Amino acid sequence: MVLKKRQSMIQLVTMVMLVILAALCSGCESKGTSSEYKIVDSGIWTYLGLDQTVWLDNDRILFESNKTLKPGGGAAHLTVWNITTGKIESSHKARLVCARNGNVVTVERDEMSRPTKFYRGTLENLIEHPMPHSEMMIDSLFDCDWVPKATWGVVPPSYPYTRKLHGDNHFVTVDRETRTSNGRAIYYEKSGSEGIELPIYLLSYRISYSEFLDAYMVDNGIYDPANSEKGGFKVLERNGNLRDVQMPKSMLIGKQYIYPLKNGYLSEYRDGKHLTGNPFDCGLLLLQGEKVTRLIVGSIHGVSISPDGCKAAFIHSRDSNEYFSQKKPYRTVKFINFCKGETKP
Repeated sequence: MVLKKRQSMIQLVTMVMLVILAALCSGCESKGTSSEYKIVDSGIWTYLGLDQTVWLDNDRILFESNKTLKPGGGAAHLTVWNITTGKIESSHKARLVCARNGNVVTVERDEMSRPTKFYRGTLENLIEHPMPHSEMMIDSLFDCDWVPKATWGVVPPSYPYTRKLHGDNHFVTVDRETRTSNGRAIYYEKSGSEGIELPIYLLSYRISYSEFLDAYMVDNGIYDPANSEKGGFKVLERNGNLRDVQMPKSMLIGKQYIYPLKNGYLSEYRDGKHLTGNPFDCGLLLLQGEKVTRLIVGSIHGVSISPDGCKAAFIHSRDSNEYFSQKKPYRTVKFINFCKGETKP
């Protein structure tokens, strides 16, 4: 009798665990890496710092490592991974700031990590790029160049207030939000063009420029189907057209960033408690219509998309211990090709 009770208890516990696991994987059509999309590991350790990858073109990924390409200290060096040839090149000693349309901004720092000189241009032809005056800062999101501080996301002391985007695109916030007013924000494709009034709350969302779409991704970083404003994200075209994109109904609720691909959208999911049961885990999910595919989980940083929308680069480790590890396994740069097998036009 005791044995039968124990067996029944074991079966009950097993069933409960299966239910929990099923709930954790809800919306994820594959466990671990999808066999359809191969994850390619450079094996190269990345320097602690801005944790970013950038694409110089559709074949070359730029990031920071050191001269040995392995943990062990030393100055940060710009490092290029050619994913077509597999060749790794350590360029020169510098810190990466940003890159856009083939132009790269780098900075040299002194022993106190204070910036000394900025450079801009192609990686093969970087030219010193001094700050025009003290009221300028580097726009690392849109144009990768100096812009006035007052037009780059800083809360203004007065209105109207201009917020610069990519190129000549900009918002003008005419009136601030108050208890009696929703405020007004006007989007301009360029100076002198006819403005389009858009919801002012968009300016409190994450706005990122997609080189592939030549448009802006606008999202508040959270998916929650119970909230109409959190059930998807928006795409702001450069002509001012704003369209809504709904998330798959099977998508996991929680924090995430969205990146457009040629064949869907990539979610950098940041609520590990729903993905793996570990609140510190992140993951990459592929969204295609109503289909959600889990690609990889762990510690994810520095996601970037190639200009053709086919490939995603990122820094990955299986957990935080591996992320900070100074011996194998440690964090490395990886990429996924979502267009493999397609015929180029």
